Amino acid sequence: AGVLLTGDGMGVPYHTSTRLTDPRIRTVAIFGAGPIGLGNTMMQAFLGRQVLAVEVSQERRALAQRLGAEVAIDPREEDPVERLRALTEGQGPDVCLEAAGRPETLKQCFAAVRTGGTVAMNGEQPAVPLSPSDDFIRRDITALGSWFYQAREVPRMISLYRQGLPVESLITHRYPLEAGDEAFREFAAGRTGKVLLVMEA
Repeated sequence: AGVLLTGDGMGVPYHTSTRLTDPRIRTVAIFGAGPIGLGNTMMQAFLGRQVLAVEVSQERRALAQRLGAEVAIDPREEDPVERLRALTEGQGPDVCLEAAGRPETLKQCFAAVRTGGTVAMNGEQPAVPLSPSDDFIRRDITALGSWFYQAREVPRMISLYRQGLPVESLITHRYPLEAGDEAFREFAAGRTGKVLLVMEA
């Protein structure tokens, strides 16, 4: 669990959760189910929020649901913005969290989030054109970025782990160190969750 507590499996999602403390938050849509998106799925579900995942990989959609997502949407098969609105009585999620690092998914987050909601960003992005009036002002949208975690947060992360946060469930594959190339290919193809390279004793 230690490697997960100190990286993108839990460190990044935990720090993000400390930025999303409004008690009115009920529904969180997470765009992207790589390790950071899956960690956010696990964390937000553990906090009692309804999680809706958006992910192109069938394997990662299934893993997101095992980690607590109530619905996993394939954006190649349906419009994720329309589906998210349909799942939230036409309002949109309270929070849309971008964890894919793609401009198109960030734009979808702004389109899907409810009026007065929050767009949180974990995925690194190039420059993305957004309209202050259309994307923020007229819909009263808050946007926040969250990157990594702070050392003072580690005790609380350990406490959540001891309370049952299923951190190990993020790990789907273990490879010997010499199989690093194969491990990366599987990860890059979207067929894994968190991958560990294991050194033989």
